[in-house]
Parts: sequence; structure tokens; C-alpha cells
Amino acid sequence: KYSHHKEKNLNLGPEIEHIRPTVFWIFLLLIVLLGGHLRWNLATGSLWWEEINFIENATHETSSKDWRETLWMHQKQNECPPLASAIKISQSIWQTKTKSDEFGVHELAIRAPSFILSILSILIIGLLVKRWGFSIGALGSALFLAMHPWHIRHGTELGSTGVIIFLTLLGSLWLTYAINDNK
Repeated sequence: KYSHHKEKNLNLGPEIEHIRPTVFWIFLLLIVLLGGHLRWNLATGSLWWEEINFIENATHETSSKDWRETLWMHQKQNECPPLASAIKISQSIWQTKTKSDEFGVHELAIRAPSFILSILSILIIGLLVKRWGFSIGALGSALFLAMHPWHIRHGTELGSTGVIIFLTLLGSLWLTYAINDNK
């Protein structure tokens, strides 16, 4: 009898693509740690000229004024409200931890949101490509993003580039889950 259905045991890819989940997660974690290590010196170093200019023009993120200015009072088009809010939270935590009365600028506190999003981008690209069915490709793409000089520099500096990369990858991952789950 002739059947119009495909074989049930189709080979989905080469044998090398079938990595055990434990091994995949260990390698992905090591790649994320490598990405954090490569970014640490830039995240804790002195500010670039562009960052100093950003801080001078965006005093509402680094001052102790109310949140209304941070969230809604944007004078320039290139300001990024999610980044501005994250910087204000990071600065507030740093000020609380150091018990400082004056609201100064600390390099790591200012760069922490971009640094964290940069590290999370490495994890998310690995999860995204794995969800597409390519375990080796997931590890390769995560390693590429972790070691790419452009992502290392712009992923740790003050600016919206790291936020855009993170949100693009996160949106792609959510879209992939939504399409695969038929929702």
C-alpha cells in the first residue's frame, strides 16, 4: 500500500549535532564566562570620550533627581529610556553600597547595564541557534559573539548598541518560541 506520509525516522542532521544537553550547557557556560572575562577590563577601565560626553549631556541618569526626568524628559533623539533607567538603578545601587552622600560617577556602575546585557546576548544567541536545531552552530555563534572585538568594545561602553543587540536577539528568541509553539 502506498503512503503519502514521510518516513518517521528522518535524519535531522549529522551525528555531531546530537550533543548531550549537559555537555552543551557546560560549553555554553564556559563561552559566556570567556565573554565576561574578555569584557571585564573595558567595563572597569576609565571612560571613553564618547561616554564622558554622554554623561555630561544626560545628567538625569547620574543625578539623584526623581525618576520622571529619567523616564520621560528626553531632550535628544539618541537617548535610550531602558538604558537610562538601568544606569540610574545601577548608580543608585552603587551609591547605596558605598554609602556616599554625593552622587558621583563610577565607571563600573555606569557600564554595568551594558556589560550585563552584553553577557546575556552571548547566552541568548546560543539558545536561539540551539532552538533552531544546530547545537554546534549555537556554540560557534556564541563563541563568535563572545570574542568579536566590536561586540567586546560596544557591549561594554555606555550607549544603546548593547541594548539593541540584546533586544534584537531576545525578540528573535521569543519569536522562534512563538512560531514553534504555534501561539
